Amino acid sequence: MHVATAKARPSGAVRITESLPCRGATEKIPFGPARIFSVSRSGVHLPQSKIRLDDLMQASEQRLGAAIRSAAADEQLVAMRIIGSPQDFTRWESYHAGLMRRIVDAGHLAAQRSELLSAALGLIHRKATIEYLRSRRMQGRDRVRFFEYFGGNTDYSTSFIAEHGKYLRSAASYMCSSHVGTNLLLDDTFDEPLMEYERLYEEYFRSYCDFVLAPPDSGDAAIGTLLRPLKREVSEWRNALFALTQSNSGIWRPPEELLKLRRSISAGHTHYPGQTGV
Repeated sequence: MHVATAKARPSGAVRITESLPCRGATEKIPFGPARIFSVSRSGVHLPQSKIRLDDLMQASEQRLGAAIRSAAADEQLVAMRIIGSPQDFTRWESYHAGLMRRIVDAGHLAAQRSELLSAALGLIHRKATIEYLRSRRMQGRDRVRFFEYFGGNTDYSTSFIAEHGKYLRSAASYMCSSHVGTNLLLDDTFDEPLMEYERLYEEYFRSYCDFVLAPPDSGDAAIGTLLRPLKREVSEWRNALFALTQSNSGIWRPPEELLKLRRSISAGHTHYPGQTGV
């Protein structure tokens, strides 16, 4: 059990405080497909020697507590499930502490940003399965077939319980990790740029699942030809985010290939599954 103050908490106890860490004032620059990134790194950074596991865990628990009052229903539900069960909270805390320990051990600030970004991207991937089931409102035999494909030889009930637990822990840690990035490491890479990656990955994963689960005679085979550009866009954005964590200026221009791809989409030459207005 993680100890956040001089006094140890009882096993399974949840300490949630009302206040949230504040960062320096920032100037928001519009973020869009054909624009440059310009992220704020204002304020006073905590020196490496002062970034402790306790700091990261306390900020994370504060973010989880704030999510209970969130207007976003998904965030609220995840937080209530984690905080409402001592067993689930203990499992999440142990899991999240492992992620945050990697940040502390990374060394200098740029390495810490990169390590936190790696963790955040992995969390996006791990929570995507349950999000896909919800977006497609998959039930009954379709849901069983989904887990037969992705879960191997494990029976449906076991696979679903395990996957849902992984989703809760990953979703909780993701909202906490982005909060740590913007409010402790003072890096807006973990705000809109990371949210854009999440959107792109969800689009790719949704299309991939639609393709592999579609019956041979469904007429959806054309989706397969679009998976490669979708995957390339996800990869380009991932590389862009890592480049941004290493940028001293906080400014990075998207690769020309990515810009051309987005211009093609905007012009209506390429249609992505799930994309509207094309």
